[in-house]
Amino acid sequence: TVLEKRIILGDNEHAVYLSYTLLCSPRGQTAGLTVRPLVPCRDFQTTEYENTRYQRLVKKEEGKITLRPYEDARECHFFHNAEEVHETGLLMSNFYYQMDARSEPYEDIYSPGELMYILREGESCFFVWSLQGALNNKVFSFDEKQENKGQDTDDRMRQACLRGETFLVRTQDKATPHIIAGYHWLEPRTREALIGMSGLLLAPGRFQEAREIFHMLARQADMGFLPSS
Repeated sequence: TVLEKRIILGDNEHAVYLSYTLLCSPRGQTAGLTVRPLVPCRDFQTTEYENTRYQRLVKKEEGKITLRPYEDARECHFFHNAEEVHETGLLMSNFYYQMDARSEPYEDIYSPGELMYILREGESCFFVWSLQGALNNKVFSFDEKQENKGQDTDDRMRQACLRGETFLVRTQDKATPHIIAGYHWLEPRTREALIGMSGLLLAPGRFQEAREIFHMLARQADMGFLPSS
């Protein structure tokens, strides 16, 4: 069985679109897919633990689930085309983030339930998380636009470069630039700099800034190792 998963970030919206396509299955059999969303309502640099303020009430509509984790938080909307929705709320205690850089890798995360999908070969299903109450169906026409993507590529590249500027920081003395994953909460780190180098500097042709960062890291190398920050 081969299942293809696609993740699309909504343009200018707080939403993540996931689609699953059953590419092939043994003897053309149907396949069952279970999706259990996890809802950590917190800043991305912190962790959350079980507390009495977390609201577990779920509003269920046709093709949509709504949850407001905290009274002062925005509603979270889950759009779907699942065959069944099981409102089996579950608190996953001590959820472990493997290979995570955070200081505390454990967290308590709430899941409002399970979504059950039945797929035949060639069929697709979707699951969308959004802070908006309406679903943007244009996102799912992404494949249909591939023939005209050449004209859109330049615009997308320009937008990506503009947004990438938020990760490039220079000190007050205008010295070597730094790539910071979460300005202003985080300090410059070697790992983030090397990960973001190709997309933020090499792809847009900013080779001089990339060269400066490489030279800076080379000066800090010790016995073949680079510093973590």
